[in-house]
Amino acid sequence: MKFWKMNGAGNDFIILNNLEEHLPVDRLPQVARTLCERHLSIGADGLMVVDAPTQSGDYRMRFYNSDGSIGEMCGNGARCICRYGFENGLAGETQTVETTAGIVTGRRISPRRDPGHRGPGGRPGGIS
Repeated sequence: MKFWKMNGAGNDFIILNNLEEHLPVDRLPQVARTLCERHLSIGADGLMVVDAPTQSGDYRMRFYNSDGSIGEMCGNGARCICRYGFENGLAGETQTVETTAGIVTGRRISPRRDPGHRGPGGRPGGIS
């Protein structure tokens, strides 16, 4: 099983692409409980599962809390899932994500900055 582990503003998430994994939806709560357990597994605040859209979105995101319950939406998770969608070619710089709470629109503001990168004059982050 392939996954991404991402964090946004202090929350961490496991992202599974169900377009590739084909896990049965009824098994996803147990998958969330198992993978999110910090002492026995990967550990995370929640599991986000990418699936095919059912409405007008670029893709669908199912969000599960670490206890396996379904969450409508998570703002920090939305930041992560939009980056995942962009970096994996699921959507462009502006994207629509179907969530339990409705359609969420994400916009890429700037490319990722590597904090270890040194820019002109040896300044951190490429800032001149």
